[in-house]
Amino acid sequence: MLVITENSSSIDGADVTVRGVTSGTSQSGKTDGTGMINFGGLSMGDYEITSTADGYWPQVQLGTLNSPGVRKQYTFVMESLTDPYAIFLRVSDKDTGKYLKGANVSWEGLSTSNTGTPVTDNFGIIRVSTSEREDVRVTTTLAGYLPDTQIILEASDRLLNYDITLTPVPAPTPPPIPDRQEDGNVYDVGNNEAGDPPSPSRKEVEDEITAVNFRADVPEGFAEDIEIRLNGSSYYLTAWSGYFLTIDLKPKDYEVKVMLSDAVASQYQAEYVEMFNPKTDRDITIRIAHALPVEPEEGGGELVKEGAEVPKDAAEPEVNDANTPLLVAKTPEDHDESMAESNGQETAQSPDTERNETKGPETEAAAVPVEEPGNAFVAKAAILVLTAAALTILIAAVMRRKAMKRKKRENQ
Repeated sequence: MLVITENSSSIDGADVTVRGVTSGTSQSGKTDGTGMINFGGLSMGDYEITSTADGYWPQVQLGTLNSPGVRKQYTFVMESLTDPYAIFLRVSDKDTGKYLKGANVSWEGLSTSNTGTPVTDNFGIIRVSTSEREDVRVTTTLAGYLPDTQIILEASDRLLNYDITLTPVPAPTPPPIPDRQEDGNVYDVGNNEAGDPPSPSRKEVEDEITAVNFRADVPEGFAEDIEIRLNGSSYYLTAWSGYFLTIDLKPKDYEVKVMLSDAVASQYQAEYVEMFNPKTDRDITIRIAHALPVEPEEGGGELVKEGAEVPKDAAEPEVNDANTPLLVAKTPEDHDESMAESNGQETAQSPDTERNETKGPETEAAAVPVEEPGNAFVAKAAILVLTAAALTILIAAVMRRKAMKRKKRENQ
């Protein structure tokens, strides 16, 4: 083993420990002036190698010996401690001693209110640096384990090594199977009155209880309870339990519904199986994800809902005998006459003038068919379009007539 600094300088007197992952046997020693230390007599297998030195963060590596007589060298590049005080913390399984990866470790300084939520690495390690020596409250959570909260008291050492063990969520004890009564006699399920196993002809227990594990994958920042409804019965996954729950169920089909509280229902959506049977499905996973934004429909506008009252301004237009609505537009002559009457004047034109002037558009616009009598929205839109077209033609005719009159005056 070679232990060096970030500047490639050898570290004399660094402590190195080699521990067998499976066997649990270990060897320890200190590096020499060149930063080297050798270990011999090791059997084949995986080893956890730890290096520590004053003023540096501890380093952990995984080594493997898979061939006899082969020498392997591992190099540790030690990282200097930058803050005055630090905590080197490892999280492991209480029952097996296995280091736990991906555990959330939320810590809070009790005097400075410094906080952080790092996640343990492959060796169950996190590193906490503080500018002042203080007590720290640490809460550790991981799916499938009971949460753990501890207060780590300040130590005189610059670096404090601390271990946290998490307890797996205990499997619930299945309820006892009641005795069965047949022909007026009570029989124990396991043995008959003579103490012998029950005969094959006796009915077996009809409902065999099966444990089904439910867990939820939630995004960062999600801390709401998740309600699971199985054939109408409600169960809850909570942040306190690491979103893990084991339920004893009978072997039959279950309909699943996942409910979120009103506070987050518009922000998150749940993905899950809608039907399952404990005979084949023992692990059910629910995924909580951010809800996708709802995009407006193309075309925009507000549609009239079926059965809704039609506004007055959206009433259907008049229809002729053929039941088709008509849009009536005035001719340029009608427009000039109405303007003259409003000014107290009479319109007088010579026969020659009327023959030389261009006639206006037809008095009736194209008919607008109504696909459905109740569809006021479509009829109103068609009327507006045709009205705009008729007005455009009308204005163009008026302007053309005025231009012809002005030209005639200039010629005179």
